[in-house]
Amino acid sequence: VNFPSPYKVEGGGNSQLPESMGDFLLTPEVARAAHRILSRSQKPGYLYLQSNCADVAMFMRDLCQKEGFQVAESFEGRKFGLEDWLPANDSAVPETERDKRVAAKMRSTRWTQPSGFGWLAQSPLPLHGRTETEVHQALVTKRPVYRTLLQP
Repeated sequence: VNFPSPYKVEGGGNSQLPESMGDFLLTPEVARAAHRILSRSQKPGYLYLQSNCADVAMFMRDLCQKEGFQVAESFEGRKFGLEDWLPANDSAVPETERDKRVAAKMRSTRWTQPSGFGWLAQSPLPLHGRTETEVHQALVTKRPVYRTLLQP
């Protein structure tokens, strides 16, 4: 699930953005279906989630973990190590108005900035396998991309 539209943030305009979980790209039903399909696969199957919005990435991972997914600790025979996890970046400065509103919302809830175990610092995909959005976010704008790789 690559870069789904973020939620509408109160006072943020963008009337086309989803207002609730029922309108969001990744629903419990979609997560359950993905889990069911990947569980039946003879080869290891993965669900790759990435977003440039911390709250969206955390919502997706939480939802998928509730549906039975676990953080993948390896990919294509390579075990992830400490250097693969996204380091904490407490000094990150919110750049946009949406970033500022989301940061305030995250401070008032149990969510913190995605980092550490399960949050990949780099894409596990080769450069030619990445989406245009990912390449633009990570390599051109240098803005954070929150990634997690899950297994059933």
